[in-house]
Amino acid sequence: MRESTTIAAPATAPGQAGVAIIRVSGPKSLEVLRGCFSHAGDYEPRKLVYGSVLLGGEPVDRALAVYFKAPKSYTGEDMAELHCHGGQETVRA
Repeated sequence: MRESTTIAAPATAPGQAGVAIIRVSGPKSLEVLRGCFSHAGDYEPRKLVYGSVLLGGEPVDRALAVYFKAPKSYTGEDMAELHCHGGQETVRA
């Protein structure tokens, strides 16, 4: 049996753009999302929410986030996406 891992990576090409998407995929996707994104309410699967990207508990960007529950996701497993401003600083953080 293969051990499942949670990974995060940019889903958009590097460089200047209006929006950058960061994708998190794996069994701890929702836990990762809750640790790096804050908004009012809970995460309903497939519902885009507006809030803050957090770094060390401090807001660094206003963004959109969406959670996908397995198996209804691009990867077939739990997955989350952050849709933040296109500057590379937030993506690197």
